[in-house]
Amino acid sequence: MQQVEFQVGAKTARLIGRENIADVDGALIELIKNAYDADATCVYVDFFMPFPDIPDRAVVGDFSDYLSESELFFVQNCYEQKKGEWIKKRTLSEQEQDALREILFSHNRIIVADNGSGMSLDIVKNVWMYIGTSNKEYNSMSDKGRIKTGAKGIGRFALDKLSTQSVMYTKDRTAQEVLIWGMDWEQFENAKLIGDVKAQLDFSRAGYRKIVEKMLGEKNPVLAEHNWSTGTLIQLAPIREAWSMRLFQKVNANLKSINPIGSADRFEVIVNNHFFSEYNYQTEEVSIDGDDYDYRIKAEYDGRECLSIRLLRNEVNLSKKYITVEKYETTQKRSLEEFWTREKLQRKGYQKEDYDKEITIKRNVQDILPLDGLEKIQRVGPFTAEMYFLRNMNNEHAIMKKVAVKKRKNLLNQFSGVKLYRDNFKVRPYGDVGAMYDWIGMSERAQKSSISVANQTGSWRVQPYQMIGLVKIGRESNPYLEDMANREGIALTDTYYIFVSLLQECLKEFEFDRQYIYREYAKWVKTIEDEMAGYKTKIMLEASRRAESFKRNAKVSEKVDQVTSGEEESGIKQKNGFSEEEMFDTVYEIMKESERELNSKQIQQILSSSGIMLNTFFHEFNAINTQFHVEASQIRSRINYILKGKGYEGLAAYNPYSRIDSLERNDMVTAAFLDVIMDGLKKENLKVQNNSLKKMLMEILSKWEVLLKEKHILIRLVWDENEKIKDDMPIALVDMYIILNNFILNSAWFLEQEHNQEREISFSLKEAENELYFLLENNGPVLAEKYRGNPDKIFELGETSKEGKGTGLGLWVVKETVERNDGTISVMDKPKGFGLKIIWKKGDSNVSNRYNR
Repeated sequence: MQQVEFQVGAKTARLIGRENIADVDGALIELIKNAYDADATCVYVDFFMPFPDIPDRAVVGDFSDYLSESELFFVQNCYEQKKGEWIKKRTLSEQEQDALREILFSHNRIIVADNGSGMSLDIVKNVWMYIGTSNKEYNSMSDKGRIKTGAKGIGRFALDKLSTQSVMYTKDRTAQEVLIWGMDWEQFENAKLIGDVKAQLDFSRAGYRKIVEKMLGEKNPVLAEHNWSTGTLIQLAPIREAWSMRLFQKVNANLKSINPIGSADRFEVIVNNHFFSEYNYQTEEVSIDGDDYDYRIKAEYDGRECLSIRLLRNEVNLSKKYITVEKYETTQKRSLEEFWTREKLQRKGYQKEDYDKEITIKRNVQDILPLDGLEKIQRVGPFTAEMYFLRNMNNEHAIMKKVAVKKRKNLLNQFSGVKLYRDNFKVRPYGDVGAMYDWIGMSERAQKSSISVANQTGSWRVQPYQMIGLVKIGRESNPYLEDMANREGIALTDTYYIFVSLLQECLKEFEFDRQYIYREYAKWVKTIEDEMAGYKTKIMLEASRRAESFKRNAKVSEKVDQVTSGEEESGIKQKNGFSEEEMFDTVYEIMKESERELNSKQIQQILSSSGIMLNTFFHEFNAINTQFHVEASQIRSRINYILKGKGYEGLAAYNPYSRIDSLERNDMVTAAFLDVIMDGLKKENLKVQNNSLKKMLMEILSKWEVLLKEKHILIRLVWDENEKIKDDMPIALVDMYIILNNFILNSAWFLEQEHNQEREISFSLKEAENELYFLLENNGPVLAEKYRGNPDKIFELGETSKEGKGTGLGLWVVKETVERNDGTISVMDKPKGFGLKIIWKKGDSNVSNRYNR
């Protein structure tokens, strides 16, 4: 059998160089990356570009200072002179445009010089000239201990992207002479095979430092600040493509964060732009002080099962002792010690002293990504992240520290975004301005939940422009997070998306932690404002009284004297042009509109609860539905058989009574189901009125008993019938349905996962001096491990421990309903089973007070 071999066309070099690298600034970064791999402490980039692009307008001096006579003559013919200004002709042919570009660009030059280890003749011949060499893959560590960033062996083709000709000067510590390597990249246009393209080699006895002095200037201060005995200098001229101010700016922006914040490995990059000095640049040492951020998030994945997240809180002003609340034209001064004694701030990790130190959260990665196998997740490999959250403005929450707005805005303008580093060198374009600035997907998450941090029901999400951070991976530790061939990012594999998901989980933990204290503080302030709202309640009561009075009077009589009397009483105009009655009518209408909005919300929530219920009991009702299709015909055949004028004397198999009993049981279940679904939607049940909690519980649970019996679940009411409890409170019956329905549905699902013969859901009421305690419990599984650190997470919208089968709506709806009725809800600390504790304040049994909530 004959064997044939591949031949590589010269065009391949253009495909993997000029056409593979997207932009010129990316090509320049490739050369800087090579300098880093060579252990350089300094890279000097020199832009000498009198003509970064073909100018549409110019003056004669712009050309005469650089062009030869013959070049100037040709250029003059491409422009028209008007009032001392040269204006490019619009009639230039394509060939004339190309010739003009070639002349002007031939005077542009870029020099990239480093003081790294340089290259020997052997390295140049067998590594530099070897396309796709695996040298850095096997010799992955430099002499200084840097992990080399390149591995594909195609980085040198960045030269083709930048220029049509390149000259490289290089010297390592063993060489006596400087090696000169020259390349005309235009050879690839005419050569057939890549082997036909040749580079030129020469040597110079001048020292490497002398060459650098000649190229960069003898008095250049960089020569004194670094050792230039070895290194590599590349001269790129003529340049191939046009440059713009945007590209100069983009280069500098990329260089600002080329090494991680706080890196101890010195690697300085200097940019000198001869004609556009505003784009000169020098690496700055960047550090973020304690006053510069509100949160620091450190994360570490061990590559196995544990994702560790450490949060350093720096936002709360712990030294503040008092706040002033202003509402309804009144003011109250309150001690913050009152705030810090609230129940939710007594939990471990959320007490006052905890806000002055770092807390650690450990998560099992399988809990985070239950649908991905552990082996899949572990392919990501270990990584670390360090991110800082910065508010760039002060807010209205008095307990939070004031920030230096100008300084923070400046920091965010320069460094915002989360950068990705492989072995301490930046992986472009992650975190840079452009499409991958927000590669972790913060904006998308924020758009789905665009609410304030103090919102009581939704989940606040951080924006990318509020974050400065870095994520560190390694070539050896994260082999499955590898670069795409075009160096424009990491390959978009399943491993990459899991990697991003783990980072999003770190943000989620931070977001919840920050929102926790904001919510609690806002809740506390609202209770103070409600205390200050006494006069508002009186107005609403008076508005209701007058509205009812007006209705009664309208039915009694339409006599003129009554009308006149009414005018005398209510027609007196205030200074603002409205009568007292008109103002009370307006207040009343606003109250009714608020009530209608509340009713609408209640209906939406009870419908949501009903949908979850249908899903939970689907199999039971599906079986009943199947029986309905055959039940009638079976009964009919038996009754026809029986009614022959005689009593039933037939075979036992045709006895209809067992079937009728079965049908009756099914009807009972169906009726109970419809009762639970429909009762909450009755109009009278939407109205807030003083109700006995016991009475409501017994009424609702009596409808549930039949349904739960089908699942072998027992309901228990735990209280002493002889004990007198003042359990009246203003609440709509529909709200109790919402609370109970969702808790029972949640309990039923988890109880069915347990092989427990005694499935039980219990409810109890307890009375304290000023509070009513309502306890909802079941003997199912305990709270999932991922919520142990802070059980309140289960009340977040979308949170579920049902491994892809839950909606994350049920307990969120319960919490929203409880808080709408001025209660608080928390997870009970139980060694077995699961429970919720709801607390309602006593002493506010006036129904009308609900209107100002």
